[in-house]
Amino acid sequence: LRQFNHVVTCYELSGVKILGLVLDAGGPNAGLLKLLRKGEKVEGSWPSKSCLYSVNPMDPDRKIYHFHCSAQDQK
Repeated sequence: LRQFNHVVTCYELSGVKILGLVLDAGGPNAGLLKLLRKGEKVEGSWPSKSCLYSVNPMDPDRKIYHFHCSAQDQK
């Protein structure tokens, strides 16, 4: 989570707006997603809205949406 915040902060300070995060939800990324959701679990077929994004550490009024990579499904 610290590394995620650091990367977002560095890009935002250079003028790049971070709108989304693409990652698969397995392995170490599962822990990152859990931290970004503040421990909220995805239950049922549809996640709650708060599981779809995290707050931008540089601008709390903006959201960083989470997109799941499907590269593993194509293997």
